[in-house]
Amino acid sequence: KKRCDGLFTIDVGRPVSDAEHLTLYARYQAGQHGADGQTADEESYDRFLCESVADTWELSWRDKDKKLVAVGIIDVVPSGISTVYFYWEPALRDLSLGVYSALHEIELTKKWNKRYYYLGYLVAGSKTMSYKAGYSGGELWDGTRWLPVPGRDLDDPEMEKAVHDAERSALDADAKHFRILD
Repeated sequence: KKRCDGLFTIDVGRPVSDAEHLTLYARYQAGQHGADGQTADEESYDRFLCESVADTWELSWRDKDKKLVAVGIIDVVPSGISTVYFYWEPALRDLSLGVYSALHEIELTKKWNKRYYYLGYLVAGSKTMSYKAGYSGGELWDGTRWLPVPGRDLDDPEMEKAVHDAERSALDADAKHFRILD
């Protein structure tokens, strides 16, 4: 965290969809996801990050020249803060802004007197989401209860099995409560 201290200002406000955001988002998608990146047009961006039924907020990161360099989208729920998405200037990759963002969001969780910080979905097989396994204290929802994440390596067979079992159990629990359409 210390290597980023003082480099950025982070403002909290409602999500914004403008040319500055869309340009940064397009660069991030191309740099991080290449051909598999999401569409960076205004309508897609709005649907994905701005239009929400939740209490959604944006963390706008600006450098000393006031240039937008990263954007974090969070949902604020009664018990905590939930990370929705974070994108950043690809040229700043070496600063590990995602880690810094998570630490900043944890501080917001404390400042806003929330009990939990939700890092978001851990998706087995997703290279762009696998970093979440590296954080200690994680839990998996199995449809009825939270279970501790058994490790930090998604390639570990025990970890792979735990994620798979929790996902299967959650789907089964949902099927008992909701009409699942094919």
